[in-house]
Amino acid sequence: MAKLSYQLRYFVNKKVSEDTDWQQCEIVLSGHEVPGEGEHKIMEYIRNAKAQPSYNPNVRHCLYGLDADLIMLGLLSHDPHFCLLREEVTFGRAANTKSKELEHQKFYLLHLCIVREYLELEFQELQVEGSLSFPFDLESIIDDFILMAFFVGNDFLPNLPNLHINEGALARMFALYKKVLPTCGGYVNERGVIKLERLELLLNELAKDEVDHFEDDMSNEKWFQSKKMEEQLGDLAVGRKKTPKGQLVVTTSQKDLWKKKVKPFINKRSQTPLNLGPGLNAADRQFVKDLADTLRIEWATREDDEGERNLILSFPAKTGDDDDDDDDEEANTAVFRVVKQYDKALVVDVTADQAQESYGKLYQQKYDAWKLKYYVGKFEWPLEKYESELTKLCENYVEGLQWVLYYYYRGIASWPWFYRYHYSPLTSGKASLMTRKADPQLPLTSDDRCCQGPWRQSELYQGRTVQAF
Repeated sequence: MAKLSYQLRYFVNKKVSEDTDWQQCEIVLSGHEVPGEGEHKIMEYIRNAKAQPSYNPNVRHCLYGLDADLIMLGLLSHDPHFCLLREEVTFGRAANTKSKELEHQKFYLLHLCIVREYLELEFQELQVEGSLSFPFDLESIIDDFILMAFFVGNDFLPNLPNLHINEGALARMFALYKKVLPTCGGYVNERGVIKLERLELLLNELAKDEVDHFEDDMSNEKWFQSKKMEEQLGDLAVGRKKTPKGQLVVTTSQKDLWKKKVKPFINKRSQTPLNLGPGLNAADRQFVKDLADTLRIEWATREDDEGERNLILSFPAKTGDDDDDDDDEEANTAVFRVVKQYDKALVVDVTADQAQESYGKLYQQKYDAWKLKYYVGKFEWPLEKYESELTKLCENYVEGLQWVLYYYYRGIASWPWFYRYHYSPLTSGKASLMTRKADPQLPLTSDDRCCQGPWRQSELYQGRTVQAF
């Protein structure tokens, strides 16, 4: 880098001496002796220029580079005339056959004003009167878009789990953002400062999307395959139901009816009707009626001497056409299948509320285990330190979001700060922890101030740190 800086200095001097076009320009060279990334040095220069009273808001900027964060940096400048010069990038076989000569290189000019227009179209429904309780502001929308882009990762923070651009992460976040923003009372990113209570609402909505990934991962688990059965248990009050595998679900009273009364009646094929009496509740009466219909047994209700309605089962009377042995064999086979099915019926005695509560507890247990597996597998934490380490992780991640925003909007907030982990936290169940534990202001420690010293960003383009020609 020292050699490169020397060559660039020589090149600039030569052009200024020989080329009249260069003599009309102010050229600023910031080399290796000034800490910081090149694009952020440029943005600091632009910020300092915009702070001057003589700054022309219609000045045009052109920034060269392939980094995706150049798009974010250009957008957050909020200048109307900002473009990026980017060379064509090819992959695979095309990259190997591509000429290395500069004259054969294709370049593209990306006008960020077009990106701004697309973002305005994307969120135009928020401009409808009554959609927001606060004024619609495209510049604030762009600021929030920049923050959401951090969730898919950048140079300093890993992406949130299951959020990948090539899998439609931005489109999903756009939809969630349009749903959440009207409830926020304001924008999440206010000129580089995160409003944590609003960020929490956005993370809570993202956490719902994470549940879908959990269910996809668990789709082959036996407990999850029985999910529909658990959901159906609440319907037992209106009759029998089947599990996803075809197993019947009955109550204890229905099982007793089957084993002690209905099944012996079927096995004997008694011509004497079976009177089940008037004491059956509505669910059990419906159970017997459905069973009779399945077995093609006649059922009826008859009033006794005391005015009670008795449920009575009887076999249909035989006719001369019933002598066909083949038909009898087929009927017996069908009856055998039904008998076997009711013999294996699953007995569950729960109300609808109990069934839902039981399923909810099981679901939450599996969900917590899935999250624990992620953290223990990725971070290798001992179980006894799980909660405390998770708190540190969430704090560090939200600090990182604010640190990067400060870096983009203001310059380095703290030189020694860094994200201490290789992976980000899950959004589910910890949104409040992520947003309430972290300090968004990133107060500087004494070490931070020492590290900044003469290299504060506001001084990068003053005195000896900048070579101007």
